[in-house]
Amino acid sequence: MVNWTLQVQDQQGQVKRTITGSGMVPSAIPFDGRDDVGQPLAEGSYRAVLTLTYSNGNTPTADSANFLLRNTPPSATVSVPAAVFSPGSSDARSVVTFDQTTSPED
Repeated sequence: MVNWTLQVQDQQGQVKRTITGSGMVPSAIPFDGRDDVGQPLAEGSYRAVLTLTYSNGNTPTADSANFLLRNTPPSATVSVPAAVFSPGSSDARSVVTFDQTTSPED
C-alpha cells in the first residue's frame, strides 16, 4: 500500500474533512469534529470514506455507516430550594436537599 485517504462527508456527499497518510492505515484515526480549516462541523449525520492506493494502481474504497456528530456540551444545574442552612437546628433547616437537572445523554 502506498497511501490512504479518509474523507468525512456530510449527507450531501460534500467532503468536509480529509485526513491522509502513507503506508499502512493505522488501527485508529482520530477525528476531532472539525473541517479542513479547523472550524467545528455542524451537528448532524456524516459518513467516512476510506480510499487505499496500492503500488499496482488499485484504489479500493470502503464507506462507514453514518455517524451522528454532536458538539453541544452536556449541561447540568444544581440548586438548593432553601436559602437558609442551619446545621444542628431542630427544624427542617438542618438538612440540605439538592435538586439536579441534566441534559439528556445517549
